[in-house]
Amino acid sequence: MSTIALKAVIAAGTGTGKTFSAYNMAGPLGVFREDAPVAAPGFLALKRVEPKSTKDYAGAARGEVKLTRQVPDALGRLWPAVFTVTTSLPAFMTDAAKAAFVTEGILASQEAASQDALSKLVIPQS
Repeated sequence: MSTIALKAVIAAGTGTGKTFSAYNMAGPLGVFREDAPVAAPGFLALKRVEPKSTKDYAGAARGEVKLTRQVPDALGRLWPAVFTVTTSLPAFMTDAAKAAFVTEGILASQEAASQDALSKLVIPQS
């Protein structure tokens, strides 16, 4: 049987990566545009949806981070590549519990098996 063991902490990023600057800020949505792109700029969008409570449930707050980039095919036509991370967290969770859960999710996405599932569509089988 296969197992996946998550790391205990998120590793610090190293080096200088791409920079994104505010592009379209509108309440629950913030869109950032890549600075000095080599080709078409990439976009990083941050989104929130406030919880909607019912008589029996406090509701769930939802968050989303979406990276979009245009990539050329062999003919030079541009096609979107999209990476989206979403959360749905019960509103009654404490900020610390929410942060711990998001950290665990980020750690899970850093695992080789998760990256293979997302990029190569390879799912480990035992």
